[in-house]
Amino acid sequence: MGWLDELDELLDENESHDFLGEAPETPKKKENENLVLLVDGDIIAYSSAFACQESFVLAVKRETNESYEFGNKTLAKNKLGERFEEFEIVELARTATEEALFSTIRSQIESYKKRFKTSRVEIYVNGQTNFRYVVPLPIRYKSNRGSAKPQLLSRAQAILRDHFNAISVDGIEADDAVSMRQHELNKEGVDNIVITVDKDAMQCEGKVFNPRNLRLTTVDKFGSLRLKNSDSGKKLVGTGLVWLLAQIIMGDKVDGYLPSDLHGKRVGPVATYKYLSGATGVNDAWKRAFNAYKDLFGGGELTWTDHYGTVHTGNYLDVMQMYATCAFMLRNGNHIDIHKIYEMVENDIEVPNGGLGECGE
Repeated sequence: MGWLDELDELLDENESHDFLGEAPETPKKKENENLVLLVDGDIIAYSSAFACQESFVLAVKRETNESYEFGNKTLAKNKLGERFEEFEIVELARTATEEALFSTIRSQIESYKKRFKTSRVEIYVNGQTNFRYVVPLPIRYKSNRGSAKPQLLSRAQAILRDHFNAISVDGIEADDAVSMRQHELNKEGVDNIVITVDKDAMQCEGKVFNPRNLRLTTVDKFGSLRLKNSDSGKKLVGTGLVWLLAQIIMGDKVDGYLPSDLHGKRVGPVATYKYLSGATGVNDAWKRAFNAYKDLFGGGELTWTDHYGTVHTGNYLDVMQMYATCAFMLRNGNHIDIHKIYEMVENDIEVPNGGLGECGE
């Protein structure tokens, strides 16, 4: 069984996708009663748990066990000066009460309802499994994530499930569930807004609200790309199909999937923008992405060892399939089919829906 077959089996086994036809019932409200807010609940869980946690360090003197509390390690070092080396630094945290955590979570949800004048809210949180973990990357998906999670994270997720009807999804990520529900509501003509800070959501057609910068963006199917200046240099931002293709070419350091782990070349925001800039339509954008992969990986046979230690052989399209599987937010429950899209582009067949959904069916 190949890894794509295993992925399909994983998606079939995890029937948490049933929620697509059974959205949780929510009370109606006179104002904007048809608008549905689709919330990535892990954003609420993390931010609330961190807000209810006070981090500090304890400097414990090795010889006498006397201790001093500081806000962080830097403050301890500045205060203790030359004596700093005499102390063991222990990182600790105080957490607020469960009532405070509940109140913080409720305040976030109520603020979204008030802003958009609707009471229809659907919340999704991550479960224990993720199909992207079986993708045979050289480094496992998200294995670069640190272990510094807020202490109250699991309680925050439980509160969302128990008190706010949040749906826990297994086999997929919460933002996949949000994207799938968004895709369904769009097809039904139901007004909806996705609420998340995750940049992956910007590849999905529809309205996306970022609670961090309070920006509401309407994403069209094809989308756009632009380079902007940041403290660390040029940064690529975008929407729609071309944003997905940029992620497939460049990868994502935060989620830990980087094509450069295999091709060994430096492909940053500027190079990625050049590969895709000037695309005249859906098929042309895909052709540019395919050419980028052929340029980076060559047209011959490739061999690589995955994070399980298994050796794989394939061509640049097989490699592109791996990274596209990681980057692509599910629309209909099926993964994106790079080989199918490639055949369409080569035969001048218009890629339906830009490849964003229907090409996985």
